[in-house]
Amino acid sequence: MAVVAFIGSHKVRAVRGADWIERETLDPEALDEQEPLGCLYQYWLECKRATGGVPSRDAINPHVLHDCKLLGYAHVVDVSADDPFEFTFRLFGTNVTLDDSRNYAGTKVGDYPVAPYREAVAKDYLTVKITAWPRLQRVRASVNYSRRSYQRLILPFSGGDSKPDRLLVAVRYEPFELSA
Repeated sequence: MAVVAFIGSHKVRAVRGADWIERETLDPEALDEQEPLGCLYQYWLECKRATGGVPSRDAINPHVLHDCKLLGYAHVVDVSADDPFEFTFRLFGTNVTLDDSRNYAGTKVGDYPVAPYREAVAKDYLTVKITAWPRLQRVRASVNYSRRSYQRLILPFSGGDSKPDRLLVAVRYEPFELSA
């Protein structure tokens, strides 16, 4: 299956059976730097200014995640593969409640069994890899009959050549509400 990167601001919904995912692109500049995702986004911008390009993956720092109150709510994804279904979770947030908090570290995006979620994650991660720019989304989903709502910030990092090969993905849960 071909995955196409998605650039722009919009709302997308994918459905298959009882499983669905809806993603709305938001402006990361609107984040409050006193809030966890805003704190992390400001850190990424500072790293970008310091390097003049995509920050080095050496800047992925657990102390920053702790200071931003995101420790346990972040993943590190190796996106060096060309195929987004081959992107690999190097670290998976221990407080992320997907599939009863299963640890997906060491698995590939393509290994996730729920098709709409797997395809959406592949597209979103590929978009950040290609654009080398952060992406903030509001995600609402029903996966394996479990409903969730959260904001997701996806940040690119590089191995030194300014081409993203790692993503730092952080989430903040929100109350789930039915859309109008």
